Amino acid sequence: EALQQNAALSQADLLADLDAMGVDGGANVRTNWLANAIVLDATPDQIAALEQREDVRVVELNETIQLDPYIQTVTPGKLATGDDEVSTWGLKATKALEARQTYAVDGTGVLVGILDTGYDNNHPLLNGKVASWKSFISDDQTDPMDDNGHGSHCAGTIGGSSGGAMEIGMAPGGKFVVGNIPSGSGGGSREGVMSGMA
Repeated sequence: EALQQNAALSQADLLADLDAMGVDGGANVRTNWLANAIVLDATPDQIAALEQREDVRVVELNETIQLDPYIQTVTPGKLATGDDEVSTWGLKATKALEARQTYAVDGTGVLVGILDTGYDNNHPLLNGKVASWKSFISDDQTDPMDDNGHGSHCAGTIGGSSGGAMEIGMAPGGKFVVGNIPSGSGGGSREGVMSGMA
């Protein structure tokens, strides 16, 4: 609430001046309270004028943020010998299984937010873990999906269930609040990321 009030107060003068600056309002002006940002379409002259204002800290392009290519490697059979047969390298390196046992915690009752390429709710290690879902790409996509794989991979690392004898998730008892921002090609706008966080 404090962030929302701060954004409303600090953005008021600028929003009131946009018409006088010739910036087309309506759907072309969007506010974001979490980042205390205003997203708008503007000409180079209007951008220069915005940069001169004392109530504007920085002007940035609403550029596309591109994820590095996701490379999926599948190794048939056992991944390794010894302890690697029961847990992934990451769980071993962080001693996650020991922490779960020592402190009797596994993420139960915790909601984890993921802003990524989506979520494969049909994957057996991820099924049933989504508490809330929203696509910032398409209003028609009401069910969790991932047409890239990056988001599901990250979700599995964070809270994937045990795959048979293989543990893959740091906190498998947790649930997810998922925002699908990057497209299948792995690209999403700055505004999309900010909207997903708010």
